[in-house]
Amino acid sequence: MPSIDHLGTFLAGLGVGGGLTALVQYWLSRRGKREDSRFAARKAAFDGLMVAYAALEEGWSEARAKQFALWEAQVQLHASSAVVVALKSLKASQPKTPERRQAHDDLIEAMRSDLVDY
Repeated sequence: MPSIDHLGTFLAGLGVGGGLTALVQYWLSRRGKREDSRFAARKAAFDGLMVAYAALEEGWSEARAKQFALWEAQVQLHASSAVVVALKSLKASQPKTPERRQAHDDLIEAMRSDLVDY
């Protein structure tokens, strides 16, 4: 038959275990929220970049170039180095060439990998 000392130890253990469980749940929740926030920022940067890129492909203007530069900076902040390298390759290529198309495809693939692997 358990003594009162054992019962006190058992109940104290439950309290510590409950507190530890709450702490772990809090940590996991915060980590998940941070990951969700990073994913959303990355996705928004990719979306904005592609919209700005499409507008720039329609025709150059200073406003469109500034918009593209803004989203390029966002991508550089939030994306992996593979996306940044692919973006540099896209910018270095000449419009309406096979190299540009390949650079575009490489950028899309790098962005897709960034979003899936996140």
